[in-house]
Amino acid sequence: MCLQWCHVRDCLIDNDIPCERLCPAEIRLARAGNTCATCRHCRGEICCLTQEHLPYKRWCCHHNAEVRKFEKVLLRAGQNVPWELLAVHGVASVRDLFGQVESAPELPPEAPADGIWLEAEALSVPLVYGVCAACWEAALTGEEDEGCTVTKEIWS
Repeated sequence: MCLQWCHVRDCLIDNDIPCERLCPAEIRLARAGNTCATCRHCRGEICCLTQEHLPYKRWCCHHNAEVRKFEKVLLRAGQNVPWELLAVHGVASVRDLFGQVESAPELPPEAPADGIWLEAEALSVPLVYGVCAACWEAALTGEEDEGCTVTKEIWS
């Protein structure tokens, strides 16, 4: 599991959890129907956000999203760390979330429960925005594999 930054909601996400589970429907539905052909991040067959080939369906939830550039970000529960993300992991604080996420940087023992600084370089970049890691290959090729199918079943 890896932490990523959602530029649409300006918050931390976990790429192992389908966005449908954490992102409010009104945000996801408002972004539906926009294609890579009309996206500012599209350069031929490459997405400038991910540096990967365009998704098979030529769509992702980050269509024309403003990209927040930062060197580090102060993570606060309920602000840029959604309560839903903490709840899915069964934790109540950002510090506890970091203790559960393999890719999160090590925190010193005296780290506060909230208000933790995270370096931007510690965040991963997805192959396709809005798709959990288990479904990236399917999003790029159009062919759903067993891992993606199982992940969708687990989270549905």
